[in-house]
Amino acid sequence: MPTSGKFLDDAKTAILHPSLIFASAMKRFSPYYWFALFALCSLAYTYVQDDLRPNYHGDDVVIIYLLGVAPNFFPALGLPALFVILLPQLKPGNNPWFHGKRQYTANAISLLGLLLWEFAQTAFAKARFDWHDVLLTCIGALVFHAVWLITPARLR
Repeated sequence: MPTSGKFLDDAKTAILHPSLIFASAMKRFSPYYWFALFALCSLAYTYVQDDLRPNYHGDDVVIIYLLGVAPNFFPALGLPALFVILLPQLKPGNNPWFHGKRQYTANAISLLGLLLWEFAQTAFAKARFDWHDVLLTCIGALVFHAVWLITPARLR
């Protein structure tokens, strides 16, 4: 049974240089890292919004405050992680704002959308605008950027 030359070359590379195989495999898995961050933030948002806030009956003002602003923090941290995955797919090419600098674009799109939603709540009768929500949204965006900076380059 004949084998292809590429298969033998790949097998030699795997045996002689396993770190190269691992590095290329990690590059392929970088979207999973960012999707995991998005998923964890989505789960945290849902848990706080649907379970913790309605069922907390304590009097601790710090916990009440944190439960009130956490639903703004988690989307500001998680949404840019999703956009980091989607931006290269939406605009293939050499545009640096969709590839090399996509973390800034993702953060800007997310922050703009979340802040517009917060300010739009001033027009709704049942919605409540709160400057603390705006503050925690901005802090969440800063935390995303910090996560980006400490993330190894192979996962970006």
